[in-house]
Amino acid sequence: MRTLAVSSALLLVWVGCAAAAQTPGTRLTGDVDHPLFGHAVAVVEDRVAVGAPSDVEGIGAVYLFDHDPTSGWSLDTLLEGSIAGSGGTFGHSVALDGSRLIVGAPGSESAFVYVRDPTEGWELEEHLESTDTAPDDGFGTAVTLAGNYLFVGAASGDGAVEVYVFESQTGWSHLQTLSAPDGGAFGTSISASTELAVVGAPLADEARGTAAGLVYVFARGGGTTWTLKAVLQASNAEQDNHFGHAVTLGLEPLSDVPFVMAGAPGAGLNRAGNVYTYVELDGMWTETNRHSPPEAETGDGFGESLAVDGSLAVVGAPGWDDGVGTAWVLARDSEGSWNAEARLRAADEQYGARFGFSAAVEGNHLAVGAPYEDASEPDLGATYMYDRSIVLRTALPALVPQRVHATTFPNPFRTSVTFVITAQASGAPLYLSVYDVQGRRVATLSDGEPLREHHVIEWSAHNRLSGVYFWLLRVGTLRRSGHVTLVR
Repeated sequence: MRTLAVSSALLLVWVGCAAAAQTPGTRLTGDVDHPLFGHAVAVVEDRVAVGAPSDVEGIGAVYLFDHDPTSGWSLDTLLEGSIAGSGGTFGHSVALDGSRLIVGAPGSESAFVYVRDPTEGWELEEHLESTDTAPDDGFGTAVTLAGNYLFVGAASGDGAVEVYVFESQTGWSHLQTLSAPDGGAFGTSISASTELAVVGAPLADEARGTAAGLVYVFARGGGTTWTLKAVLQASNAEQDNHFGHAVTLGLEPLSDVPFVMAGAPGAGLNRAGNVYTYVELDGMWTETNRHSPPEAETGDGFGESLAVDGSLAVVGAPGWDDGVGTAWVLARDSEGSWNAEARLRAADEQYGARFGFSAAVEGNHLAVGAPYEDASEPDLGATYMYDRSIVLRTALPALVPQRVHATTFPNPFRTSVTFVITAQASGAPLYLSVYDVQGRRVATLSDGEPLREHHVIEWSAHNRLSGVYFWLLRVGTLRRSGHVTLVR
């Protein structure tokens, strides 16, 4: 017997607050025939697609829910992956764009394109199978759709991304295959616009360690060909950081300048995870922000899932608290910094549920998947929907000091300079970095160390050239900056 559940059950815990506040939210579930509900989520307008890639026959399904302002979320369509065949993992990845839905089924090396007919509902438009990758390459691991361009990742082994283009006369046709010389599960994550494509390779062996991870940026020229433009790496790259496990591409709200956010769930303090932001400045992609979870515990997996829409981002940390899982809501301030605004948690927390395994946001809707939640059946899974306006309207301010003072001496200096930082409150993460005149980070002096009332931090610049260097200090939403001059 199949049952579907739609209920109010989302807990919101505000950053810096000791108590949790119960707020309206909606918990969606599938049925017992399709476990792992919430393994993948996608949101567009008032619609959410939820992948449940493993049923009793290993085929999977995708649920489509529509939102009505009066009645809330209700099931519109259930698509079952019978075409995918046994082991198809239909619903492992999903993407929505307008009236099209893309479903990845890496178990059968397939991707499926559906289009919504106003009268007939969702109809299969195309069944895509790999043209360039070998069997068992995981074609369908990741999917994304941007206008008339479709990207399908095949991330097993070295990995590849196949690009398709839609023409009204001929339908979908294979355009080219993207690859990376470093391999490393290239195609695990993909995000794209009609001009840029970003691909994660979290197992790539960056110079500073095995599986440190890399992110590749491709651009479309005047025609239809996509060309590699940049290879991004984390400024604090280390072995097993898995940088690029999740990627997302966004636009600066006012300037429409593109930016990239990339998750590294094994990086940072206690290897709790980091999320990095990159912006293209004068043709060069530069790391401008590095984000750590306000509560950094080993195995949190902060950055395992990632979604952005305008000035709001959702970052999943499914390993938090022995796999209970959580998701952080980040908001971008007027100066371009991303700051933690709220933490989302399931009301009925369960160890191993991995809330935050997947995330999506568009318009007024946030979606967070917990595919291993087993309220009624083992690993049945759930997806939690949240109202963006409530998050931004209700969020309480974080406990961040309003007075932080920083001085440097000597300035100018010859070999080293000392930063003295004083604050009226303590405990919030302190970030202090130094940049050269081209905007490249040359030193990280504090990477989330808990703020105390008094810090003395020295920067030795023995291997640096004479000139001006800029420093940036961040504590929550508060920023301080200045410059020092190195004289030889």
